[in-house]
Amino acid sequence: MTIFVLATLSALVVATILFRDRLERWLRPQAALSRGKAQHFVVEKLRIHPIKGARGISVDDAELTKYGLKYDRTWLIIDVATRKHYAMTTLPKLTLLVPRLSSTHLVISIPGQADLEVPLDPNPSNLELVEDVSLYTNKETSAYAVGAEADRTLSKWAGREVRLVWRGPKGRPIGPDGPIGPLSYDEPRLHFQDQYPLLLASTASHKGLKRMLNETANPAPGAAPLYDVKLLDEKWDATRVEKIERYRANIVLGPAKDGPALQPFEEESWSSIAVGPTDNVLYCVARCVRCQVPTVDLYTAEKSPFLYKVLAKARGAVDKGARFMGCFGVLAVPKADFGIIRVGDTGRVLEWCDPKERIYKGLGTTWKGK
Repeated sequence: MTIFVLATLSALVVATILFRDRLERWLRPQAALSRGKAQHFVVEKLRIHPIKGARGISVDDAELTKYGLKYDRTWLIIDVATRKHYAMTTLPKLTLLVPRLSSTHLVISIPGQADLEVPLDPNPSNLELVEDVSLYTNKETSAYAVGAEADRTLSKWAGREVRLVWRGPKGRPIGPDGPIGPLSYDEPRLHFQDQYPLLLASTASHKGLKRMLNETANPAPGAAPLYDVKLLDEKWDATRVEKIERYRANIVLGPAKDGPALQPFEEESWSSIAVGPTDNVLYCVARCVRCQVPTVDLYTAEKSPFLYKVLAKARGAVDKGARFMGCFGVLAVPKADFGIIRVGDTGRVLEWCDPKERIYKGLGTTWKGK
């Protein structure tokens, strides 16, 4: 009996040593904070989406502001009559617009037409202010009309009367969950993002989701699909459907060289992180509850409802407020109004939380401040 007890205790000691990091991070999250400046992740990609709904672009570095990454979701295409915005779900061909940033202009590649150029930082006094622009609630913001040439060019391409507008003078309020710590500015604001200035996702989460998709679409011989979702008449192109760019994250994180392996969807348990040599602090405030935007193929504008159905099945029960909607990535608010983030920057988790306590409160709700 004594030998059995000693053997059991020895096994427990060995297991504790081998799995210390995981035990600390999941059973006692705050204990991991005593590890000092150990790096947990590295920035693998930075993505800016200048025009909401259009294709994004990869950059090597980006300026971080209270509005998120500079030039992200700074332009919007709206209906002339209703002033409601067009999204990829209502106008899928938006993803065929390919923007790029020069030193002075946003250059938009438009299928079948010459490139359109608009100033990156125009003088608002030279532009028409368009009131009552609607994103998700009625007449919620204002924006500046870029100009008649942009409107004519994009209307011809879209086959309907549209306007290209630039961010308004006041911005929009963030979603219902506020940052857990102090800010270096008055309050967080948005341009044309959904609820929060930044969207983060990890390569581990993307890998986990790819596995779910593949094991549902292409189960092993003799095995049942992972989820009861049928492809119907869709074409399954894993090289496109699985691209992380479809999920429109701003910051894609991978494991640090000498850090612990990231677990799928681990970022949902982060409350705050520090990124880069100057410790840019980001407050991770909520899960990203996904609409059907990721179903749109970035290169053909075709929709894949299968992807959304699997995401909803696999990730719809993790948030009590979003039972029938899939979650992927976390939404974040920067602590400071200025910083620089670069691909290759390492970072660490400052504070953890219980992801079960995060509950989606709806798209139309906003933070009331402290």
